[in-house]
Amino acid sequence: GSPPTPDAPAAEDAASPSSPSLTTLAPGFELGRLPLPTPSAFGPGVVTYVRVDPALVRLEVRAASLTDKTLRKASEWGAAGHADAKAIAVINSSMFKDDWLSSLGRFVVNGKPQNKGWAEQQNSLFVTDPVAEAGPRATLVNLGCADREATVAAWRTQVQSIRMVGCSRENVWAQEARAWSSALVGADAKGRILFLHTRAPYTMHDLVDMLLAAPLDLVALHYAEGGPEASLYVRGPGVERHEVGSYETGFVENDNNADEWELPNVIVAIAY
Repeated sequence: GSPPTPDAPAAEDAASPSSPSLTTLAPGFELGRLPLPTPSAFGPGVVTYVRVDPALVRLEVRAASLTDKTLRKASEWGAAGHADAKAIAVINSSMFKDDWLSSLGRFVVNGKPQNKGWAEQQNSLFVTDPVAEAGPRATLVNLGCADREATVAAWRTQVQSIRMVGCSRENVWAQEARAWSSALVGADAKGRILFLHTRAPYTMHDLVDMLLAAPLDLVALHYAEGGPEASLYVRGPGVERHEVGSYETGFVENDNNADEWELPNVIVAIAY
């Protein structure tokens, strides 16, 4: 999607907005549906999300640029080499350049750089593959309140994007007129990682407000992608979901997209 505004001060389900529905697909791996309290331009909005415990679920970053240069749909990234997984989820990792391969921000996978540079206005860093054996296996780092060099030294995989929540859990996305479908990555107060997707288009400021008010206990939120590229694929016992975006102001101004778009960079959660 088009580059969004960086941070600045500033009814599909019948369930109650305060009561998300959750299904456990594997230990430490849950699929949830959360109706949003404010309707979108196309009617009621709902967030589909996967919540994983990094102590029990492997989190990997995959990139076409670091392998065979082949773009894949989220479901295709999920199918690659993990047929034996009890559950798997795939979401966009971050925005990409016009070459449809390179991330706009820093992007390093297990020590191998795709982009070693920093996008100075992007203050979220998804990290996994820790150097130390003790401690969390993956997290979201808010670079606005963390030492960047110490963070880089501690994690082998680093994916940079726009932070949506500040150091005190405040909404840091400025309000604007544009709206779009979105894919986001979050972290909660228990250290769990969430993949969140909403097809319904909202301004990011309004979406962040709703997510912070929801019973998700979010402490960090990382912008992954917007518009028709925004994807979430989930597979588990008796469940397979292909969540795709559509609307984006100034790009695809309709709710007609039904297809997964091919993606260059993704985060994958795998439960064995």
